[in-house]
Amino acid sequence: MKHSNTNMSNAKLRSGWAWLGAGGLALAAGAITVAVSLQSSAHPGEGSGFERRCIGTYLVLEQGSGAQTLWTFHADHTLVSSSSGELLFAFGSQQGSWRPEGPFGAKAVQLDFDWDAAGTLEAIGRVDVNVHADDPSCDTLSGDFEGRLFPPGESPLELGDTPALFGDLVTGQRVQVP
Repeated sequence: MKHSNTNMSNAKLRSGWAWLGAGGLALAAGAITVAVSLQSSAHPGEGSGFERRCIGTYLVLEQGSGAQTLWTFHADHTLVSSSSGELLFAFGSQQGSWRPEGPFGAKAVQLDFDWDAAGTLEAIGRVDVNVHADDPSCDTLSGDFEGRLFPPGESPLELGDTPALFGDLVTGQRVQVP
């Protein structure tokens, strides 16, 4: 008898775990549905402009300095770039994030490391970017940026009262495979 009670207890236990597993899957599926719904309703219309059409790499010309930069807007809202001015001004490639702004625009923040002549970290650069597509195809972009420098150890994530030290107007053309 003791053996059959143990088998019955194990069967109940397995059955309970099966229900718990099924309930957990249903709960997870419900949570995913709610998260997707909340994300979709939090930004109605998002994805119809810059976010959907302008993902890609652009050859960007800085109007005042003449520097050329490659900006790559990724679908996960990250942004990477490298500039022809990196060696001249002793800074590294830039990485950051962007968000849609208006129907065909974006705001971005990029960070880089700036080095002194000895190769020691001198500052962390922050570049705030505003761009918009010149047409719905997103083949060309226009906008501006401004940059600030922060001493090592000081957070570039909060602007505070740090003044812009440089800036420029930009135009960009999407890099496409012919």
